[in-house]
Amino acid sequence: MLKIVNCSTGIDDIVFTAVETRLFHKAKKIGNIDIFQITENLQIFQIADFYVDPEYRHSGIGKKMLAKAERHIIKKYNANVLTVVPARQRDAKVSTEHLYLIYEKLGFSFKTAHTLEKFLNH
Repeated sequence: MLKIVNCSTGIDDIVFTAVETRLFHKAKKIGNIDIFQITENLQIFQIADFYVDPEYRHSGIGKKMLAKAERHIIKKYNANVLTVVPARQRDAKVSTEHLYLIYEKLGFSFKTAHTLEKFLNH
């Protein structure tokens, strides 16, 4: 758990609980998803990084990693909502607009103009 402390007041403003899922094939990292808890009481989590190696895209790996991470945060933290703010990936071939479409296919819907969210089933 990583605590971010406000330097001016010394009060804990935000508590992050990190969930990291990594996928390897023959010692090569081919995917990862990093999810952080952004509120303690409301069980809201946010995807900070979600990446699948270009050679392994369109194989369902990303969907499986996300499903595993969702099951984990539901079981361990009683998560209710997962949000994401898509940003251009390391692979510049993937546009931000295309990322929005990918997340929509994964069950996310727009919360604001730039944020998508997904209500998690228990």
